[in-house]
Amino acid sequence: MSDLNLFYPPISKSVKVNQFKIVDVKIKLFESAKIIVFLYDMNDSYYDARYYELTTDVYLQWSSDDSFLTKYVKMKLQEECDNNT
Repeated sequence: MSDLNLFYPPISKSVKVNQFKIVDVKIKLFESAKIIVFLYDMNDSYYDARYYELTTDVYLQWSSDDSFLTKYVKMKLQEECDNNT
């Protein structure tokens, strides 16, 4: 039996996330890449994680410029923000 007790209505909490860190990149050469990203709030506290996969087309754009990954993650996070408003 669980020690957790449900209550209603649930408490809602808003967190402002403004930082991220790419913590893992797995590459399938010439084909794709999988990225794990940790998100942090304004107090530098861990908040959540995201998982992104670069399709072949996007992977080929990466080339040798690693800042491409940072820009890609920023774009994906912005898309999430835009979809939640």
